[in-house]
Amino acid sequence: MKKKTLFWISLVFTLLIFTAINAFDKHLKNDLVPNGIVSFQFAKSLNSSLKMINSWDAEAKVYAALSLGIDYLYLLTYGSFLALSVLLLATKLPHGFLKKSAGKVASIIILAALLDGVENYGSIRLLTGTHTQSMASLVYYCASVKFALIVIGIIYLLIGLVVLVFKTKN
Repeated sequence: MKKKTLFWISLVFTLLIFTAINAFDKHLKNDLVPNGIVSFQFAKSLNSSLKMINSWDAEAKVYAALSLGIDYLYLLTYGSFLALSVLLLATKLPHGFLKKSAGKVASIIILAALLDGVENYGSIRLLTGTHTQSMASLVYYCASVKFALIVIGIIYLLIGLVVLVFKTKN
């Protein structure tokens, strides 16, 4: 299958799954968890994680589990979408650092998706009773590195788009 076809398929599924995750996330938000599952991922301490879990009723805990489960599909789709975006953009860029670094940036995005999987594992373990600081730390550090790597990918795409715009104007 062509990269462009995979790009469009991954974009559609990324948007669909993102919509589902946002729908689940509405049930998780409260004063202790203002940003839903993302707040939980950045809790850092076991005490904070447990306070968030305990702030959810039984229904909210089901939505948290559903969100974490569907996130395994989401990490495949957004990882594919962002990595393919980088690789496809690079084909249009002039020779230089950005073009040469596209493969590395795409790999960074894949690493972010893998960290997301580990983060989900830790979050599910916390949610289902493995209440240890090491599990809370695993979730926090995986989430922190994941988001940093995704930001690198997005910055690459933004810079690449700017370069592409200036290239086409000249």
